[in-house]
Amino acid sequence: DIFYKRIRKQVAIRKVINSSSMLLLIWLTAAFIMVNIESVFYLEINTKGRFIIFILALAFFSLLFIITQFISNRFSLFGNFSHDRIAMMVWNKFPTINDRLYNVTLLENSSLNKASQDLLDHASLQVSEQIEGVSASDLYTTRNVFLYILLSAILLSSTIVYQPYNKASSRLVNYSTTYEPPKPFALKSLSNDISIVNGDSVTVQFSSIGDVTPNTIELHIQDSDYNKTVLDISGEDNIYESTISNIYV
Repeated sequence: DIFYKRIRKQVAIRKVINSSSMLLLIWLTAAFIMVNIESVFYLEINTKGRFIIFILALAFFSLLFIITQFISNRFSLFGNFSHDRIAMMVWNKFPTINDRLYNVTLLENSSLNKASQDLLDHASLQVSEQIEGVSASDLYTTRNVFLYILLSAILLSSTIVYQPYNKASSRLVNYSTTYEPPKPFALKSLSNDISIVNGDSVTVQFSSIGDVTPNTIELHIQDSDYNKTVLDISGEDNIYESTISNIYV
């Protein structure tokens, strides 16, 4: 019975490690997808709030699953890792032990007379010596744990190191705050203040500042009668220049 308790405890721990690493990767993948979306679209407060609820619910149910899995395997609830099942696993993994542990387990659960009990005790002693070196790692292997942890570390480190993802994560955490997306560029007037008389012409200059440089900008002009004129000004080397003729105010 001590052997079965030891194996169940070790297997329960190994299953928790396997499930935890897999669920952590799923959780981080969901968060990483949302960080990517937020980094591009600057989501609304309601959308970010719903995501936070989803990610917290996912974490809660993942933790609940891990705890339930550990308890059910540790204490053999619902028939998980019963004596018979463990004995069958030993039978399949260790040809030298074969069905001896399984047979001893079956006999221990049956009614025997004194002579049969003595034989059972002798067989149990022999089997206990054979199974002394058997561990949970021989019966249950954790699959892809290193891969799950490695992928999780890559997702987490990329979110921390890469600035757009870092800022997007911060906006998601502070989901109740409204953030305005940055403008791709800004225009700065190089002409400063201009004084003219009616009928004169004037040259205006603008420079573009930002990561994106437009090929053409629009200059909207409105006179005293609220008539509007739109001029398309082409640029070169981030400088946009145009001459406006016959100005009347």
